[in-house]
Amino acid sequence: MLGRKNNAENSSGHEKKSNDLDFCNIALGTTIEGSFKTGSNIRLDGNIVGDVHCGGKLVMSETAKITGNIHCQNFRSEGQVDGDITAIDKIHLMNKSVMKGNIQYKRLQIDMGATLNGKASKINNGTPKSK
Repeated sequence: MLGRKNNAENSSGHEKKSNDLDFCNIALGTTIEGSFKTGSNIRLDGNIVGDVHCGGKLVMSETAKITGNIHCQNFRSEGQVDGDITAIDKIHLMNKSVMKGNIQYKRLQIDMGATLNGKASKINNGTPKSK
C-alpha cells in the first residue's frame, strides 16, 4: 500500500493523528518508471525515472536515484537527483548527495561533501517561483 489517508483507523480501532503519515518504502533493486505521487512519506533506496510528488518527507539513501522533478514538503538525500526539487519546507543535501538541477526551498542545509550543480532559490511567503 502506498499510503493511507490521514485520520484512518489503525489496527487497534483508534483514529490516527492527522500528522501521522505512513511511509512508502521503495527497496534497493526496484525501479519505478513514470510519475509517482503519494500523500505519505517516501523512503527511497531504489530508482525512480519520472516526476515525484510527495505530500510528506522524501528520504533518499546513498543507493537511491531520481531522474525527474521532485515536489515535496521536506527532502533529505544521500543519493543522486537529476532534475529540479521544490520543497515547501526544508531541503537537506547530505555529504554524499549529488544534485543536478535547480532547487527551491524555505530552509536549506548542505553538508560538506555534497554536490549541487544548479541554482538555489528561497521560497518567499510559502509560494514556489514558477519556472
